[in-house]
Order: sequence, then C-alpha cells, then structure tokens
Amino acid sequence: MEKLHSTLLRSLCRSSSQCFKDIVSLQNNIAMNIKASNVNSPDWKVVTVQSQMPEALKCLDEIAHNLWWTWNTDAYYLFRNLNYDLFKSTGKNVVEMLGKLSYEELTKMSEDKVLLAKIDNVYKAFK
Repeated sequence: MEKLHSTLLRSLCRSSSQCFKDIVSLQNNIAMNIKASNVNSPDWKVVTVQSQMPEALKCLDEIAHNLWWTWNTDAYYLFRNLNYDLFKSTGKNVVEMLGKLSYEELTKMSEDKVLLAKIDNVYKAFK
C-alpha cells in the first residue's frame, strides 16, 4: 500500500522532484490515530443474593426485626453466639448478620438440637 502511494505521488510530481520531497516530508509528519478495537465499557449490575432461611430458624428473623432482642439478655446472647465475629463486624445489626450467614451455617444451625431449644425458649419469651 505504501509503495503504491509513493508511486502515485511520484507520478503526480514528475515535473518537480522538490514537490515529491515536500509531500513525503508532510506525509511523515502526519499523525495517525487508529482505533485498535471497539470495546464496550463494562455495564455493572448490582445483584443481591440472599440465603433461604430454613423453616426451623424463621423465628430468628422475626425476632431480629423487632428491637425487643436488644433489651432481652437471652435474645441478645443468642444472636451474639450464633456467629460472634459476624455479630461484631455488622455492628450488632442482627438483620444484616442473618443475611450474611452462609447457607451451610444456616443448615448446620437448623440441625443443632441444643441451639433450636434455646431459640424456642427465646421465641416463647418474645411472644
């Protein structure tokens, strides 16, 4: 392509070799902007995933949405002991804490007979 371009320029400027040199000089000084690819910018979406609360633990969610748990010592320690690190990292926000528990943790809790008895006692006091 470049060879063809040079040949055409020479044929246009046969009468003057200086004309050809000027055109080649101009050609070398022209900046070319080439778009390498047409890439779309990312279109990020926010997706919220929530674990399904096992039936045996649904009462925990009900208690968590009521401030009663904050002044009932048994309820407070029940939530705190579910996952102490998560309890602290969520700023004692038990609704958020329950939402951040993994499915495996929730399943394990729903099979723990001792924990279920504690939850039942707290729920009876709540109702």
